Amino acid sequence: MTTPINRKRRLIIFIGILIAIGTGIGVYAHKKSKIFKAYSVGVTTNGQEVSIAAIYLDNKWAIPGGVSISGTWRETKRGASLFNKPLPKEIYINWKDLRSKRHYDATIDLSPTITRQAQKLPPIHLDVANNNLHDIELIIGLKQSGKVVVWLSNAPHQHNLTGRVMYVVGRAQGHITQSSAPYYPSASNH
Repeated sequence: MTTPINRKRRLIIFIGILIAIGTGIGVYAHKKSKIFKAYSVGVTTNGQEVSIAAIYLDNKWAIPGGVSISGTWRETKRGASLFNKPLPKEIYINWKDLRSKRHYDATIDLSPTITRQAQKLPPIHLDVANNNLHDIELIIGLKQSGKVVVWLSNAPHQHNLTGRVMYVVGRAQGHITQSSAPYYPSASNH
């Protein structure tokens, strides 16, 4: 015969087992998840000034355009941040090179292993604050010729930090367009 104390003890053990199982499933799902708490998307150039008209990720999320940038190749200021979203499989960008006055657009197919690569990014060491950070950055590089390179990185730049890595996850050649009117080609146009 079970006493009230034994029933209470069994109930506590049973609840503990359920919590342990639930936590294990949660951790497993988190490690396997394709959703990231946060990541940033920034744009860089190889010295020329460009005006960004539009950036679309998987034709689901837009990053506001209307900004002019010039940069140092492979480095960017922190761009737009996205929260609780998967990394895109495709990026569409529309821009104007202000020196040549040419308008370009490009659709960049990203590496199918981008999620796995992002999950394995090492932390960077912030020299000034003497601590480590885990960061995910997509950096879109625009060349004057209309070429586009997309990197996956653990930092937007390499100033005052160590351990930055960059992986090329996409390339494309931009097409000259008549204007910088934002347009996202439908899936049937690919």
